[in-house]
Amino acid sequence: MTDPYKTLGVPRTATRDEIARAYRRLAKRHHPDVNTQPSPTMSRINEAWYVLSDRTRRAAWDMANTVVSPPHWSAPARDHPAPMRPMRPAAEDAPRSPMDNGATAFLVIASVVAIIGAVMLGIYTAFGQADPRAEFVAEEISFRYEPDWSVYPGNGEVVGGQRVIAHLASFGLRPEEQCIDPGEACHVTGETIPEAQVSMVITSWSDGIPPEPEPVTSRPFGLDADDIIDGRPAAFEVIQTEDVFVVWWQLSPPGFPDRWIEVRADFRASRPIDRERIFPTIQALLESVQFRD
Repeated sequence: MTDPYKTLGVPRTATRDEIARAYRRLAKRHHPDVNTQPSPTMSRINEAWYVLSDRTRRAAWDMANTVVSPPHWSAPARDHPAPMRPMRPAAEDAPRSPMDNGATAFLVIASVVAIIGAVMLGIYTAFGQADPRAEFVAEEISFRYEPDWSVYPGNGEVVGGQRVIAHLASFGLRPEEQCIDPGEACHVTGETIPEAQVSMVITSWSDGIPPEPEPVTSRPFGLDADDIIDGRPAAFEVIQTEDVFVVWWQLSPPGFPDRWIEVRADFRASRPIDRERIFPTIQALLESVQFRD
């Protein structure tokens, strides 16, 4: 892989905002929608953005491609190995060590192996388990959600360039309450939602250009609209009326597409403890979204 920093023309010390500006500038110049002939450079630009836009992927690339120089105080390399010094013989009258006993040495080694095994088992238990969430796969995207949530796929109809992918709810819905038709308004909102419960409607749009702002413009809810690039969610609007919340997100595939995904979450939470539980659960679902080719 080519150096992503060189591809975007930024130094390794560049901030994410600087990287986003460089990506946006190059994407507008090389994107197929701009050039009559597809630019082979665009794939390298998207690949560089994929690496540098995520903190974990960027750190992994930096670690794998860092040249470590020997410290200035290191001894110079020798052309010939240093002569071996004769080993000093042990004193004949030295007392025997407990380790000289073969059984004792075996017990020590067995104990060390057992400790290492216990540590490895703990690591596997903590990090090696499969994701317990269920997975939903649609034509445009896939995502993971809480296993106790209900998912109602859209009816497949397209109205005004939009199609409902799915209606999710942390509580059960009757057939007439399921918001699966893009031509009908969803009535599962506000006071109709039980306390500490969530309703989410995910809609696919394929008509026109997403109404995104400048990528480096700060948006409500403490998120940056730059996160819209590469499919990561950015909150565009948060409305709170007493204990009722409405949060709207927009997700887009890499680059500047003519299609995007709209996510609207409605929930009631009068207690702060419920809000602290609901927001991360929704955010985890959005972070699991994968766009499909």
